[in-house]
Amino acid sequence: VAGVDVAQNLIRIARTRVAGSFCAASATDLSFVSDEAFDHSLAFAVLLYLSRPEEACAAAKELVRIVKKGGTVFLGQINDPEMAGFKPPEQQGAMALPLLYWYKFAYQLGLEVEVRTAEEVYSKRVFPDLTHYDLHAALRYNVYLRKPLSFEPSRLQGLQCGAIRSLEAPGRVTEDGSQCVLPFRYCKGGCKDGNSPGVFLDACTPLSEATLA
Repeated sequence: VAGVDVAQNLIRIARTRVAGSFCAASATDLSFVSDEAFDHSLAFAVLLYLSRPEEACAAAKELVRIVKKGGTVFLGQINDPEMAGFKPPEQQGAMALPLLYWYKFAYQLGLEVEVRTAEEVYSKRVFPDLTHYDLHAALRYNVYLRKPLSFEPSRLQGLQCGAIRSLEAPGRVTEDGSQCVLPFRYCKGGCKDGNSPGVFLDACTPLSEATLA
């Protein structure tokens, strides 16, 4: 187990509670960690504290880089409207990243992606007996990125974080040959698309019915 945080005090606390290697560092630069050093990696409630989408992308790229092929990167608690009042406007750029941002990110790197919204955890619609309901649950979400055994490291160098938002939304083809676009999630069965393997579908919107912003 290993971890980083920008706060040295939190690193000291981690060292007293968990057996592992911990140091103060930025999630956007883990250059001191070798490629594919860990089985899995995660950042929980981290990206929303970064100032710009490009920084969130840089951190995610680093987490992908240090994970072995076949491993998973977990990006937890993305977006948190309750924190908006504690940050100046110029530092709120990474607090409201749309789901489409991470689909594009995964598509460009050839990663499998799955998104789980917080509503699935804090929703009375899903769990009627909940005594607490998070009013911002629908805006929060978690992302699972799975690094395939066929992953090409050169894709990381080729991905320009500043260009992700301007990239065209990835249209896909399902197993039955239907043309589809977002939204989509990870599909265990996979999809027959030799051009862009990795981002799979289990449900999608036909192109004839799609409206993308």
